[in-house]
This record gives sequence, C-alpha cells and structure tokens, in this order.
Amino acid sequence: MQLLISVIDDQTGTASSEEMVAIDVFNERLQADGHWIFAGGITAPNEAIVIDNRGRDTVVNEGPMHESQEYVSGF
Repeated sequence: MQLLISVIDDQTGTASSEEMVAIDVFNERLQADGHWIFAGGITAPNEAIVIDNRGRDTVVNEGPMHESQEYVSGF
C-alpha cells in the first residue's frame, strides 16, 4: 500500500517553526525506516492545468479540475 501524505510547504511561510521541525522529524523517520518513496511539491490550485486525454481529442483546461477548498493531487 502506498499513501499520499500532504504537509504544509516550506515556501509560503504558512507553517510555524514548531510545525516545520515536526515535519522534518517525520520525514527523517520515514527515510530511516525505509518507507520514503518520493517527495515533491505541487503548485497551487489556481496554477493547475488539467489534461484530459480520454477522448479522441486532448482537452487542456487551465485551473483546478474541481472548485474546492481542498487540494486534490494525483500521480
């Protein structure tokens, strides 16, 4: 089983210093225990681009797929 864990980013200054320390400790523990697979940032929803290649023609839409207060991510 693989899980996506979303944490506060370190670029916008939205996390407190205590939260950043806790995130670092958590990440280091995942790595030490051999559970770390991938880490990467995603952009804000207002900068998203949705590419739908299910039909005959590829459809490209700027902006988030859904209007939502939550972030939605996929791989």
